[in-house]
Amino acid sequence: MFFALWPAAQFRRELETVAARLLERVEGRRLAIDDWHVTVCFIGAVNEATLAALQASAAAVASAPFTLRFDRIEYWSEARIVAATASQVPTPAAELSSVLRELARSLGLAPDEKPLRPHVTLMRGVNPLAWRMNRDAPDARLEPELVFEPDALHLAESRPAAHRSSASGALHVAAGAPSYARLASWPLQH
Repeated sequence: MFFALWPAAQFRRELETVAARLLERVEGRRLAIDDWHVTVCFIGAVNEATLAALQASAAAVASAPFTLRFDRIEYWSEARIVAATASQVPTPAAELSSVLRELARSLGLAPDEKPLRPHVTLMRGVNPLAWRMNRDAPDARLEPELVFEPDALHLAESRPAAHRSSASGALHVAAGAPSYARLASWPLQH
């Protein structure tokens, strides 16, 4: 489980267009454009009782308005991902992340404690050599810079590709990256 901000379809299409030239030269698993999001607090596994409490508590969370300005595409070797990143973290975004981590801890959960680093994961399982060999990679600035003004907070869950089931209920392995399901949403400003 995780709390996330989901950019509108227009932002995702613009990002796809701007990133296409770079990504077409890189080997890896592309995430579906509908799954592109900004994680603001990763929580981990949550049981049903705690999920209900988490949703009830999250409904009261509010945030001052903020804007995320995505200005780069980066390769993160430790995670083997390519992501669009926002180099500046607005104070209200950092505060929202902090409030959500505290909310999770208050319910006995152990959220990821790393500071917010706004990003949209575009590809997973990227080969480090393929990234270094890509002549556009060292200076992967987003031109033009893309602006995202979030208006809602979402509670979502990751659904690994290997655990998707068919209509008959049988499990099968699907190639590719995980998919994400939004379980609940709340406006950021009350």
